[in-house]
Amino acid sequence: MSVQLIVFPQYFDGSTPLSSPSTEFIVDGINFNNANTSVSAQSVAGALPQAFVDTYTIFGFSIFMVNTWFRFSGAASEITESSGALNISSDEGIVQRLSNLTIGATYDLTLNITANSTNLKVYQYKGNIVQSTHTITGTGLQTISFDAIHLLIL
Repeated sequence: MSVQLIVFPQYFDGSTPLSSPSTEFIVDGINFNNANTSVSAQSVAGALPQAFVDTYTIFGFSIFMVNTWFRFSGAASEITESSGALNISSDEGIVQRLSNLTIGATYDLTLNITANSTNLKVYQYKGNIVQSTHTITGTGLQTISFDAIHLLIL
């Protein structure tokens, strides 16, 4: 008598040992290496982030370059990167228009917050119309889910 063993790849949440469990869609979103050299708009007048988004929207279409960081603030300061982390003060934000998302699919955005956050917000826009807003509080890994349209991170 013999025993035949067939081993099939194990699947969990759509991934196998041969594939990554997740895909990174935010470009330079791990160490933010390009944040300090990204386009920056300081002293933006109006309610942020809406005033900034309106500036970069023409006929309902965002003109943000895809997969590129943009920084903005209502003062003469700006977000900076140091040791792979963003330093965000009040009245400042950072934006990235994402590509290669499947419209209607749900995605997770996980942020590692190292300083106590009481009012960090993540906005999702389609053109210059807000589709959703998420407020993040506390520290540690914070995960939000969103349905794909366009995503702006502030």
